[in-house]
Amino acid sequence: MTREEALSFIKNAKLSISKWNGKFENYYSFDGATYVDIENKNIRTAFKQEEFKEDVEKMIEVLKNMNDINCPNHSND
Repeated sequence: MTREEALSFIKNAKLSISKWNGKFENYYSFDGATYVDIENKNIRTAFKQEEFKEDVEKMIEVLKNMNDINCPNHSND
């Protein structure tokens, strides 16, 4: 995993989840995920889509399905 790959997951994230009162942010793209320590401005870990656990795979599938929906408050980019 390169730093560039990890940063691309952040840039292309379809969802981010804040944890520990905003101390950490987990970014999820269709290609992978990057977990960031916001306070220390440090990438904690990153992994490719092939490494997603079942619960993350299900979440990504929902996001992909949402991407196919055309609704006024949803961007399809």
